[in-house]
Amino acid sequence: TGIATLFLDRNLRIMRFTPKVSELFSILNTDRGRPISDLTHRLGYTELQTDAQSVLNRLTPIERELQDQDGRWYLTTVLPYRSTEERIEGVVITFVDISRRVLAETALRDSQARLSAELNAMQRLHDLVGRLLVSKDLPTALQDVLESVIPITGAEMGNIQLLNSSTKVLEVVAQRGFEENFIEHFRAVNAHTGSA
Repeated sequence: TGIATLFLDRNLRIMRFTPKVSELFSILNTDRGRPISDLTHRLGYTELQTDAQSVLNRLTPIERELQDQDGRWYLTTVLPYRSTEERIEGVVITFVDISRRVLAETALRDSQARLSAELNAMQRLHDLVGRLLVSKDLPTALQDVLESVIPITGAEMGNIQLLNSSTKVLEVVAQRGFEENFIEHFRAVNAHTGSA
């Protein structure tokens, strides 16, 4: 089987395992009969022995999602297993690689969070633009618009300049994130100087 599967007896000693187990555990064929506690593994699964004992005692399966040292995710299931005479012989532990699923779920959550943030920002911008149209205080309205646009664009700073039609000078009317000496230098720029 392509699934890493480990069989333990009632004393939590290794009975048998599939070859895939060696990708997660330092295990050899000569390890049969050794306690599971003797093995080292690449999973952050400190409860392995406790879970196995709990399944033996209660006969209730345990499932966990675990991440190994390389960042791969595994659905780990610990189940009791019975002999042909219906006696509990030990536990079987399977490790199914679910990395693709976890990555897809994470990407979906991230995408939903980004979409929600962008939708909120766009709604705020829409509201502000509506207020801008009726605002008597243009500098405050433009500062509000700038505060909404910066997160949408992913910028760290920004400014809004207006062209004074009579003097042909670009004037900074709203800004965020710039140092005062920069703003002072570019507060009023002649539109014909070739400055960006």
